Amino acid sequence: MFELDDRVMESIIFAMENQDAKAYIDMETGLVSFQGEGESEDEGLDEIERDLESIPIWTSQDGFRLMDQFAQTIGHPVVRADLLAALSRGRGVFRAFKDVLEAHPETERKWYEYKSRAMKARIVEWYEDLRQVRGLQRLGLEPEETDELLLSDFRIVRCGGERWGEFEALVRAGREDALSRFPRVLVEYVFAALDRELSGPSSGEYRIYSAECEPGAPAGMALVRMFRSAEGAFAVLGFLYVDPARRRIGLGRTLIERAREEAFREGIRYFAVDMPFLWAEFGASLEALGYAPFGTRWLSCSES
Repeated sequence: MFELDDRVMESIIFAMENQDAKAYIDMETGLVSFQGEGESEDEGLDEIERDLESIPIWTSQDGFRLMDQFAQTIGHPVVRADLLAALSRGRGVFRAFKDVLEAHPETERKWYEYKSRAMKARIVEWYEDLRQVRGLQRLGLEPEETDELLLSDFRIVRCGGERWGEFEALVRAGREDALSRFPRVLVEYVFAALDRELSGPSSGEYRIYSAECEPGAPAGMALVRMFRSAEGAFAVLGFLYVDPARRRIGLGRTLIERAREEAFREGIRYFAVDMPFLWAEFGASLEALGYAPFGTRWLSCSES
């Protein structure tokens, strides 16, 4: 079976983008062949005994979906709005998207890198599946991540708990998100307790980490409280919220990791995540980062 090197990868990407002809790859050599429109398979492929497989399918719907995902995660609000406006057009959407990109060269560069990584991820998955079907061991190939590329739009800013009021919009959105999933009385209790703590003398024990593309326009924030005593010190993450449109690039994970890294550098041994309204699926991300379960929360509700 062919080796999936850079040369083969690029030839497959080229073939995937050519939607006027069906493409095949020789499983021994890695060479790509095309069957043009109107040709039968025998006419388009001149050697009968070759071991051929169809390359991964990449449709215009795939391209549009990728453009939408990319636009949603752009940090700069003006560029993001322009891209989304281009995608909302009925006709000429691809041309309109390219026109916006050409007006913003740095975003255009990121788009082509983003698209390349996404297509390579599709190819890697296809290649591993082919190996498995043919009785070969999966190689465990890891496609390049797009998170780092898009996260470069943001900078992480740290400030004290006394500036809690400046993040009212994100806090309010986090509260509404919690209300959509949990009883109002519990949500109001937790957020009222946070407000009391951060408006009193304890505010100096808190740190806020915000992810900003532009100064004063945070897309997400994390709140951490530092506890120090004669027995030792530990930190507790008590609030995290990220704009839903920015949750696909690991922004929440980045905020938590920045807070944890700084705490550990300062000699704090334990960093706990204690958020009653944390999204259930986020637990898997934390475990992947080396966190271990620490207690549980249970809720019962009467029928009346």
